[in-house]
Amino acid sequence: MHRIIAIETATDVCSVAIFLADELVSIHSIDRPKSHAEQLVSMIRRSLEEAGFEARDLDAIAVSSGPGSYTGLRIGVSTAKGLAFAVGARIIAVPSLEALAYGAMSTNSGSAVVAVSPSRRNELYTAVFRSGADGLPRRILPEVAMQADDLGELLAAENIQSGIIVGTGGQQAFNALPDSSAFEVVDIAPSAEFVGRCALPRARRGDFVDTSSFEPYYLKDFQARKKTGSAFDRLPF
Repeated sequence: MHRIIAIETATDVCSVAIFLADELVSIHSIDRPKSHAEQLVSMIRRSLEEAGFEARDLDAIAVSSGPGSYTGLRIGVSTAKGLAFAVGARIIAVPSLEALAYGAMSTNSGSAVVAVSPSRRNELYTAVFRSGADGLPRRILPEVAMQADDLGELLAAENIQSGIIVGTGGQQAFNALPDSSAFEVVDIAPSAEFVGRCALPRARRGDFVDTSSFEPYYLKDFQARKKTGSAFDRLPF
């Protein structure tokens, strides 16, 4: 029986969910910019208490692996790695846009899903998915970083003529399309629940990453800034 904790920090949303087998038993989320370092560890504690087991009982830690916010991803992944080393759990990496697409597919399973997340300089991270036979997102266009104005050309080149757009940059992407009449913006926030749902089949087939070498998938080159405190240094486990 898998006990999995899922972590989502790729955007302004900081979210933690716990699954026992396929059942969601705890979830906490907060949508507050630059609060991940302050909130994440306490949210993990509360979620474990609510689920009724200890960190050492965890079998796996699922984490949103990118692309997304450099700082958010770094905090989420470093926390996941610190917890994994501390309790002997394995890590499951879930692409951030795949998890977001899963949230949209729960009510729009037949549509192409354009998952978008804002980057810098008016760019968007985007990928396109359809629902697979197992109900999970199947990527039909890989993650790219691009100007919003180029999205219409990209979708046309792949013959994607209709679908739904989901993500923090959804309205920006919709407004940039030359013909948006066949697309719909769906307002779904990133969630650790979606990360966990995408992680469950990976756990069953043993699709784990190497904890020592695992790093966030930034997609674009990381621009280093002066380092502050690391969430890894503050872990109480």
